[in-house]
Amino acid sequence: GTGVSIYGQQQQAKAVEATADYNAKIGRNQATQEQAAAAENIRRKQMENDKIRGQIIAANQANGLTLEGTPLAVLGETESMLERDIADIGCQASEKSKYLVAGADQAIWQGQLQTSAIRTQQLGTAIQGATNLTSGYLSAKGKI
Repeated sequence: GTGVSIYGQQQQAKAVEATADYNAKIGRNQATQEQAAAAENIRRKQMENDKIRGQIIAANQANGLTLEGTPLAVLGETESMLERDIADIGCQASEKSKYLVAGADQAIWQGQLQTSAIRTQQLGTAIQGATNLTSGYLSAKGKI
């Protein structure tokens, strides 16, 4: 019975390690996907920003305004807002990616803790088995 218990605990430890590795891999993959999605969103936002800039310039020209003074200041302010939106996309993706990677690291850490606890249980099971065996032997010999 002791051997079966120890074997079961070994299998449990392997399953815990495999689960932790799998969960960490998923978290890291999600972080990579988050970064890729952010890069695509930034690319699209840049294209949209280029279109907005073109519309502002075209509207100014259609009204006979040159890009100096107030029209230039308005374009500059709009440019700042558009670029801030792009920076926000990158920052949000970076934070989410860090969170996902930290979760992956935590999954590994928790798996290691659980595996260590199971290995400690294995040792306890082995000691208990040896104690029972010794006690049974001594009892059979009439020494207890």
